[in-house]
Amino acid sequence: TDWLSESPDPLNKTKLKISEWPFLVAKHVESGKKEFEALEIIKDLDPVKNNLVKLYECFLFENVICLVYEILGESLLDRMCRQDFVPTHLCKLRPIAQQMFQALSALKSISVAHTDIKLDNIMYVDEESSKIKLIDFGLAIKTKEMLTGSNIQVIPFRAPEVILGLPMDESVDMWALGIVFATMCRGDFPFPCGTEYETIRGLVSYPSWRLKTPDEFTKTSGEQLENVNHVAFNDLLKRMLEVDPMNRITPSQALEHDFITMRHLSGESKASYAATAKNVMRKTQLKVMEVDPPAPEHFGRVAVP
Repeated sequence: TDWLSESPDPLNKTKLKISEWPFLVAKHVESGKKEFEALEIIKDLDPVKNNLVKLYECFLFENVICLVYEILGESLLDRMCRQDFVPTHLCKLRPIAQQMFQALSALKSISVAHTDIKLDNIMYVDEESSKIKLIDFGLAIKTKEMLTGSNIQVIPFRAPEVILGLPMDESVDMWALGIVFATMCRGDFPFPCGTEYETIRGLVSYPSWRLKTPDEFTKTSGEQLENVNHVAFNDLLKRMLEVDPMNRITPSQALEHDFITMRHLSGESKASYAATAKNVMRKTQLKVMEVDPPAPEHFGRVAVP
């Protein structure tokens, strides 16, 4: 359960997440503990630089775990729903991708897997920018503790190695993020997602799945799409959705991919499009550089028994 809480200071708005459910209090208290413990693992990572939700406080109240977070805007899923699942233009998707790769790179640096990356766990900071943050670390786990055969992730974001019961590591997050980006670009899921069987059958039956062509994209979205940009994104997505996790692109490699660095947008013929794309990225970077609002003075992390 999420609540919006306010102090006398109108600037000190926070989100209060309560891990409690009728008849299942014990289970959800344990879930709250796990989320707090996961956030303790990543507490040394800069939440602003690495695009991670900020936890202000955790406390126990009448057998209920309460987690106090910063206030964020709508999720990727909320925005897609509000826009009737119109495909997201690549200029708008690029800064989201860059920020998420930074988040995964930070998690990988401390050997942690999020394991629950999906459209509703990536949230915009506000309605006026492309600044986003990764939320909900209730299922985060150290990679050394990931057991073969574990039932993690939700369909349709579940990686093939998870479905097949094979060894896994933090690369499951890159697969899930690839599904997120494919869904944003297409306006729907790239593979059937009713059951694990349907997902695997889709992977096997349609190995040459593709994104919309520039003409198809223009017809559905009403916006022009530079072919060279489309090719760069398609290459990145294929590397994210590599079935073999050993060959899947890593976060640090993704940050250096042409789609993110925009090296492919050189030349006079692409100058106008490149200027627009770089301006969108610049605005996001400026947002990251803004001073992060301080927590209310009375907030402080409290260990949960």
